[in-house]
Amino acid sequence: MGSEHGAVCMPSRAMLLTGRHLWRRGGDNCEGHPLWGETFGAQGYATYVTGKWHNGPAALERAFQQIGPTGGGMLHSTSMGEDGYDRGADRIGVLGGEWLPDDPARAGHWLEVDGEIIHSSNRWAEAAMDWLRAHAADGDERPFFVHLAFHAPHDPRQAPTRWVEAYPPETMEPPPNVLPEHPFDQGALRIRDEVLAPFPRDDGAVRLHMAEYAAIVSHLDEQIGRVLDTLDALDVTDETLIVFTADHGLAVGQHGLLGKQNLYEHSTRVSLVLAGPGVPAGERTDTLVHLHSLFATTGELTGVEVPSSVDAPSLGPLLRGETDSLHDTIYAAYARTQRMVRDARYKLIVYPQVKQVQLFDLREDPFEMRNLAGDGEQGETLRRLVDDLRGWMERTEDPLELESLDGLEELEGWEVTPVVEG
Repeated sequence: MGSEHGAVCMPSRAMLLTGRHLWRRGGDNCEGHPLWGETFGAQGYATYVTGKWHNGPAALERAFQQIGPTGGGMLHSTSMGEDGYDRGADRIGVLGGEWLPDDPARAGHWLEVDGEIIHSSNRWAEAAMDWLRAHAADGDERPFFVHLAFHAPHDPRQAPTRWVEAYPPETMEPPPNVLPEHPFDQGALRIRDEVLAPFPRDDGAVRLHMAEYAAIVSHLDEQIGRVLDTLDALDVTDETLIVFTADHGLAVGQHGLLGKQNLYEHSTRVSLVLAGPGVPAGERTDTLVHLHSLFATTGELTGVEVPSSVDAPSLGPLLRGETDSLHDTIYAAYARTQRMVRDARYKLIVYPQVKQVQLFDLREDPFEMRNLAGDGEQGETLRRLVDDLRGWMERTEDPLELESLDGLEELEGWEVTPVVEG
């Protein structure tokens, strides 16, 4: 559902932990609300966390009984302005140094553990595997709740050499919505995430960052496979509910952006895969859901009572085939600068501070390249989505004044800028 600041992972994690909407989560530290792991722990589960943690220590200690090795919001390799930034196709940074993603001396995801260098994805996966084995060896008959949070593929996008070599930049195929720069100021054009590559974005720089993104994702996927193999070895896979998801996507050149501080599909439409008891195998749906529905969903599937404070509904009715939709529309926000609402076909993005509006037909234009907001034939769709957006803002207690949308229905005082000229 978004974020009010650049560290999108913090509100996202808080929404997951509380099951509550963005503006109702109790801040990044989830103050005043029961938490996901806390709820399972109180009802007989052994709970454990390892990996990325960028919310406060009080929430961490309240949410989980056992806390494994954890790391902060991001794993820094170099400071801004040094050669880990402003990197183009020749891999050369602004200071003239050569930053390579498979160089363990560059820190970042390369962590020193007991005198050895290990990638963060290996570190968190192995901590989870060790805990699972110990839980089984101890004869603990309680079911387990493991929260395994990887830093990958957050920049710096580093991976072992064999994965870096698997994706030569010249073989990458940029999607059609890659742009040299975003067509207007969307409120986050020059923040830290965006200065990893030079402006304007050229083809070589985009291919380089795409290749490094693919390498770190593939290495991450390999570690997830090791965790699943451990469940198999412990003979608990069939009775374990597995949830794979992410809190945002990275633009990596799309719409002239690199980061996650936007409301285009590449950054808001994240992976969500469930497997295990109560989940039909081999089925796929493109229905609209919010990520923080997972609190209620896992509670329903496991028989854990979910507190009344949870806002987002369980996905149970979808999984059982009782309905094919939970929401007519979904909503997302970024800071005070961006708001979004979409239905199964159309998507509206509003930029209140600069009075820009975009309307996309995702069925015909999945890469969001044709802004239809000024198309007279789409007037009814525009007005309907604006009304839905106002409704979501009211229900979620959005702090942005509804008056900031004045005139939007008829585009009075609003700009309709093409995404791609012509």
